[in-house]
Order: sequence, then structure tokens, then C-alpha cells
Amino acid sequence: MATSNNWVAQDSESAEHVGIIEFEDPREDGEYIHFTVLKTETHFLFGGVCNTGFLESGNYVKDKYFSDDENLQQLIEDLESFYRDGDGYQTDNFSHNDRM
Repeated sequence: MATSNNWVAQDSESAEHVGIIEFEDPREDGEYIHFTVLKTETHFLFGGVCNTGFLESGNYVKDKYFSDDENLQQLIEDLESFYRDGDGYQTDNFSHNDRM
């Protein structure tokens, strides 16, 4: 199971910038949550950027049987569920750190 306790930062040195995902905060109408997303061979990394670089908040292990678009959609669904259900939300592919 994935929780902040088993999160491990991924090597993002050769990661490809995918873009920014944004979704409405399921807890507050009219508020939005956004993350910068990077892609490695095996993971999508999500977090923020600042003048020192990318700050990873978590990652999603891509399912090799699905396209990048399908994996990205699942990441968004996992993030929405995490914000709706709280720290108790867990999947095998989704992990996060305390920045969440």
C-alpha cells in the first residue's frame, strides 16, 4: 500500500516535463489544486517548481499495459480521491510525501 511512509523520491534528472494538471478541490467549491507533472520511464512525478528546481510531492507508478494518457488520468483520479478522502486513501501505484 502507498502512503507517505513508503514514499521514495524518484530520479528526475532525465525526466520529461508533461505539463500542469489542475482539478477542482473536492473539499472546497471554486478552489483549485495544481501540480507540475514530470514523466520518467516508470513513473509520473507530481509536485511544484521553485528557483531551486522541482519539488516532488509524490509519484505514480505507471501501468505498463496502459497509455501515458490513461495513466495520467488515473493519477488525476487518485489525487482527487486523496484530497476527498484524506491520508487514508491508498493504492499500490500512488505514493506521496508530507508536502501534500
